[in-house]
Amino acid sequence: MRRRLLFLLPLALCFAYGARAALTNVNFGVGAASQVAFTPLHIYYMSPTGSDSNSGTSPSSPWATPNHPVDCGDVIIAAPGAYSPSGMGVTSQPSNCPSNSSGIDGSGGIYFAVVLCNGNVGACHVDGSGGSGGAIEVGASNWAFEGWQVSSKSIGSSGMRGFEVNACASGTTVIHHVAFVNDVATHLQEGFDTNECALNHNVPGNGVDYFAVVGSIAQNANDDPICVAAIDDVAPANLNSDAGVHVFFGGNFAIANRNPACPGSDGEGIMLDTWDAHGYVGTGVIENNIIYDSAWAGLQIFEQNINTSNPQFQVFDNTLYANEACTEFSVGTSGELNIQLDGGYPWTLNVYNNIALTNRKTVGCKGGGNVYAMHTGGVNGVGSTTMNIGGSGLQNIFKGEMTSCDSTCDSGNNVVAFNGFGVGTDTYENPGFANTSDLLANQVGAPDCSSSYTNTTACMGWNNSTQRAAANSVIADLTPTASGTSGKGYQPPGACKPDQYYPTWLKGIVYLQWDGTNLWEYNGLVQKPCGL
Repeated sequence: MRRRLLFLLPLALCFAYGARAALTNVNFGVGAASQVAFTPLHIYYMSPTGSDSNSGTSPSSPWATPNHPVDCGDVIIAAPGAYSPSGMGVTSQPSNCPSNSSGIDGSGGIYFAVVLCNGNVGACHVDGSGGSGGAIEVGASNWAFEGWQVSSKSIGSSGMRGFEVNACASGTTVIHHVAFVNDVATHLQEGFDTNECALNHNVPGNGVDYFAVVGSIAQNANDDPICVAAIDDVAPANLNSDAGVHVFFGGNFAIANRNPACPGSDGEGIMLDTWDAHGYVGTGVIENNIIYDSAWAGLQIFEQNINTSNPQFQVFDNTLYANEACTEFSVGTSGELNIQLDGGYPWTLNVYNNIALTNRKTVGCKGGGNVYAMHTGGVNGVGSTTMNIGGSGLQNIFKGEMTSCDSTCDSGNNVVAFNGFGVGTDTYENPGFANTSDLLANQVGAPDCSSSYTNTTACMGWNNSTQRAAANSVIADLTPTASGTSGKGYQPPGACKPDQYYPTWLKGIVYLQWDGTNLWEYNGLVQKPCGL
């Protein structure tokens, strides 16, 4: 397996400030207020015709870049338009984090300065063609980007990554509290990722902590020649060992992320990669995502037995379908959900209430390895790893097409485990997705969200007002219809309810909209706990 090594350049910004696009398809919460007022500490503005010598305090005096002295709780409002990546890199860290006033309840608790697109999701567009690094690249702590789209005309070695946190400044750089919310990445080397450039295997080393990708879309966004996933957290480093969630991937859509020519490995929709590189001890959550038509596994958790670490992973309410679509590198047995642990360290994984359905027996293209709904294992056996798969009331829905078993399987050969790992207690049946024909024929291209939608979940078909999905949409097509599937797999947003794994450090920012006078935190992007 690979570790990435890239040399990344700082980026600059060129924006065009124009009339604010009309907000359409704003979805209202069920059983709760549709929106909550967000009181920023300060509001600033960015523009393509702006200047960093301007005050930035009005649309008539906008900044050109976000690199200014700001505080957590500040919001920088950017106009819709086409942007160059030459200034979208942020290198200055906001002050006074977290905020101690304002926000959604007057008590602060906001961990970010937010760069907010003023319009429908993706109305602020950055071209990721012909450069290096991330088109939106975060090189400092305490930043969030919301409502942006990055795409490119080129891909592979001549393209860029989309939304990246770059901790490559030194072998001890730790960047923390970065969030990408309600964003879209298409036709890129990588959609959303962290990068520590494989500078060392030290503890704590360099890397990223407290990282979130929430309610975002990654489509055709894993074409980096070094082999990656579309949404990827690689080799995080510890800011601290505090309890609670440190990495959160929730409510995302990983669509048709194919890199068939990758010579080494990977090609997943979502991956947590080599968390032992710096002895990481944080908790990672992969919750409520839809992943389909990836080159290789839909979701992978992978470690390499480098440094002692004891992270915890919560993987639940995810829907995976028709991954392992097309890869030319030689692979053995794998799965829609692929967990490869060497077992030397006390990692804890809880995998429950997911749905994974294969549509093939072997990996597409030239790979030829057998495909299961889930594959677990590790070179050194289970060792001190604790892995809980399903269980009473928490069963995953797994269904594959294999008619034989490569190692240890359930009686129907739907899931496989190697080297002492187990298959868990699950339900092995076809979930009866509503319309997979439409999904693979019509829902694999780059989505157009900017013309009509203020959030990605609505763009994927969800009407939060009626609590229904539009026919022939991603969410509708992957709605399970078989008995026993209620509450399993992806759950669209509704009224607020408890979720112990939703990070409190995302309070107030999921997701923001500006109406020309006031800022609001809306419901309808992802399921949230009340008060956050």
